[in-house]
Amino acid sequence: MSKDKEIKIIIDAVSNEKDIDKEVVFEALEEALASAHQKHLDEPNAQIEVLIDRKTGEIHTARIWDVVDSEDDIMEPSLEINLHNALAIDPLSAVGKKIREPVESLDLGRISAQVAKQAVYQRLKNAKKEKLAAFYEDQTGQLVTGTVKKATREVVLVDLPNGAEAVLPRREMIPKETFRLNDRVRALIKEVVWEKKGPVIMLSRAHPQMLSQLFAIEVPEIGQGTIEIRAIARDPGMRAKVAVQAKDSRIEPKGACIGMRGSRINSVMEEVGGERIDIILWDENDAQFVVNALAPAEVKSIVVDEEMKLMQVVVEKEILSQAIGRNGQNVRLASELTGWKISVVSEEEASELQEAETNKILDIFSQKIGLDKELSEALIDSGFTDPHELAYVDSQEFLNMGFDEEIVNYVREKAQEYLLRPEKKVVITQDINTVPGMTVEWVTLFKNNNVETTDDLAELSTSDLLEIVNCTEEEAAALIMAARSRWFSDDAQ
Repeated sequence: MSKDKEIKIIIDAVSNEKDIDKEVVFEALEEALASAHQKHLDEPNAQIEVLIDRKTGEIHTARIWDVVDSEDDIMEPSLEINLHNALAIDPLSAVGKKIREPVESLDLGRISAQVAKQAVYQRLKNAKKEKLAAFYEDQTGQLVTGTVKKATREVVLVDLPNGAEAVLPRREMIPKETFRLNDRVRALIKEVVWEKKGPVIMLSRAHPQMLSQLFAIEVPEIGQGTIEIRAIARDPGMRAKVAVQAKDSRIEPKGACIGMRGSRINSVMEEVGGERIDIILWDENDAQFVVNALAPAEVKSIVVDEEMKLMQVVVEKEILSQAIGRNGQNVRLASELTGWKISVVSEEEASELQEAETNKILDIFSQKIGLDKELSEALIDSGFTDPHELAYVDSQEFLNMGFDEEIVNYVREKAQEYLLRPEKKVVITQDINTVPGMTVEWVTLFKNNNVETTDDLAELSTSDLLEIVNCTEEEAAALIMAARSRWFSDDAQ
């Protein structure tokens, strides 16, 4: 029997045995023969093409080369050939093109059947794995329950329904939680990573969306869409804040999420290792949303800086530590939830900051611009805080505040004269408490070391800062750059 007929018989046999289309078997065998040829040449990077005639079973093998100009241009000898040698193989060769060099097909003899079967089995295994991965890729962001197949310090392998295998890395687990063989695992399908060796289904138990999916299961109103989760901030295993909004005014969203005697929220907390979860009412008013997010701390007042995307929140001194939270956790999660930088100060600190800021503005208005002290105080009481406002705000605004036209013209003239002095920059130095990323503990340490204003902080080096507060070099550099940002904005003026 000729080898060509033998190949056809093998393909027919495997196709019938596995109930697989013959074309799949042909392609699998071609790939297997190409791989075998690479091993025969001992050149794993060589480009080998094997084609089997579908009618006759005849095998055609060719080596594919990338054509380069000269021998000096060859970077990968197993893949590239110079133009001179390429023309000897194919007269139509050209630099940048590929050529095929026919080579003798391997004589696989009796192992052809085994090669074919192994190739088909591997092809089926890969196809099944890819099909399952594609299925779970469509389920990204959803919860899935599986069984621990293997657990190491760095990763947990999880058997999923339908025979798929997923990976739960340590970084995506809740801190300190452990899993043993055959443990049940509920996790979020984070993504499917398509690697060269095949797809990998990645799971997560630390992702904020994990809480969203758990609440959708425990709270029917969320599952039905009558309550919407607007934002989640999470410190996995420790604490989380979930902002919710009811689409139906008759529903009280916090109560619905908490459940009778905390039954619903307790079920979610139990699934995530006892993580404390605060349910926050979402509000379209950013200031009110920040106030809600800092709960249970009661906010006395709030100052909004739209330009810096910063809110200074004032609370009673007795609850300052509660508002900030252990290691700043409460204010950090509130900031992450709302998208605003939040600075929390006591009423006494706020009063001192306000007084200091007012005195600095008063100094500029009266001493630098040259206005009468009583007039300066009246302007500040009316809400003016910057010489640019005095110089360029519409006159009608002054008149509406009770200032007569003569005083308005005088103030505008003096402010414009001041701003036009080339040797003077307009700088209103702020207290370090206003620097984004600043904590109350750091403010105390800085002020104990005579670093009280943004300019004082901006003039520090990273090493100087690290001698005052305990933080990383990256945090120190970021804090200094935040303090210096006002310099750049003043220069731009």
